[in-house]
Amino acid sequence: MPKKTSSARSRPAATKKSATVKSKAGKTSAAAKKAPKKKVPGSKKVTSQKAAAKKSSTKKNAAVDKYIASAPEFAQPILKRVRTAFHQGCPSATESIKWGIPCFEHHGILGSMAAFKKHVAVGFWRSKEMKDPAQLLARRAASMCNARFETLKDMPAAAVLADYVKQAAELNERAAAVPKKKTQPVKVPPMPPALQSALADSKAAQKVFNRFAPGQRRDYIEWIVEAKREETRQRRVTQAIEWIEQGKTRHWKYEAKR
Repeated sequence: MPKKTSSARSRPAATKKSATVKSKAGKTSAAAKKAPKKKVPGSKKVTSQKAAAKKSSTKKNAAVDKYIASAPEFAQPILKRVRTAFHQGCPSATESIKWGIPCFEHHGILGSMAAFKKHVAVGFWRSKEMKDPAQLLARRAASMCNARFETLKDMPAAAVLADYVKQAAELNERAAAVPKKKTQPVKVPPMPPALQSALADSKAAQKVFNRFAPGQRRDYIEWIVEAKREETRQRRVTQAIEWIEQGKTRHWKYEAKR
């Protein structure tokens, strides 16, 4: 029988040694997991700032980006700074385009900004109710465009403008908290015989008229009742039936211009 070599005898010992090394490594990694992480000074503040920036960025509107990009070159940095101030003063503010200019909303409109040929106008919806420590709202009696800036140097510090936004947001929040009064239902006057007879002769007009809101029906009725002459009344009835058949309200001409 051939003798077993020493290397064959040493295998179990090597296996035992490697198992010991793995065990120690496992204990080291477990201890590392249990060890508390060292806090980096200011890391929490940086993380919160990043989270706030990420949160505010989700409120931005691509249409406002486009508006700023198409504004005169001098106005773009001013618009960007105003936009930042609105989100700093009210992180939950949303953006929209109204009347062709960027508006910021939180429980209603907070304010707006607009680029002109030589200046940028900034306005607050409730400017007449706001305090004005930095004298920015000098024009509030004339229009919503309260402040004008031609360069970045004309602007107050970012924190100052953000405080104005915060003030505007608080005013909107208070107004939203006040319960709204219940509106009284619109009363429809009695139907004049001439209009009632004309509607009975036109099923299409009758169907549309029945779908109208109470205020829309009232507009037609009052228009016909207000006629002082019979000739005028009949002419208005004829015109009313023609418009109603087309699905038009009494003031459709003005509604089309809105």
